Amino acid sequence: MAIDREELLAAGVLAAIVLAAGGGCYAWGAKARAARARFAPAVSSYLEGKEAHFGAPADAIDAVRSSCGKDFRCRRGKVVVISVEDRDVDPLQVALPPEIRAESPEEVGTLALLSATYNKSGWFGPFSYGYSGTWDLRLIDWKTKKPLGCILYSAGAPTRGFPIPFYKHKPWKPTSFLAGELRDLPAK
Repeated sequence: MAIDREELLAAGVLAAIVLAAGGGCYAWGAKARAARARFAPAVSSYLEGKEAHFGAPADAIDAVRSSCGKDFRCRRGKVVVISVEDRDVDPLQVALPPEIRAESPEEVGTLALLSATYNKSGWFGPFSYGYSGTWDLRLIDWKTKKPLGCILYSAGAPTRGFPIPFYKHKPWKPTSFLAGELRDLPAK
């Protein structure tokens, strides 16, 4: 059985697509690891006092308005995104546009603390539950430590698909949405 030219061409195109996707994933991971290494010495200082921002008092809205003016939320300078749960730079940092992404601790103007919570929201079969997720991104002026705003996003796990026992059907982090929201914030 001989392989004809079209099959060989199709196999070559498929192999190129697979290699390109694998290379893109590797490059993304390498960028995320490099960002973690650059910010590693500063992460603990970013997380100091995080409770004050997540347990915000009732007058937090007034504090944000005093920092951002008429806008409810804003950013100052370049942004670093820190995962509160992982206590490290979040991979969302790599997805930020270069014009707002801090490349070193010295460039940070806005600290974005990202926290995710998941709640059981459905049943997918024996021992398999779905979860809804809420991502809470708190924006803080790094120099003054004052709040600049909050971005909330909620999503649920898909309700279709094959139920896999003992698998937590958690929704994926809305990386492109959060990066777009940070990009579109007014700079102050």
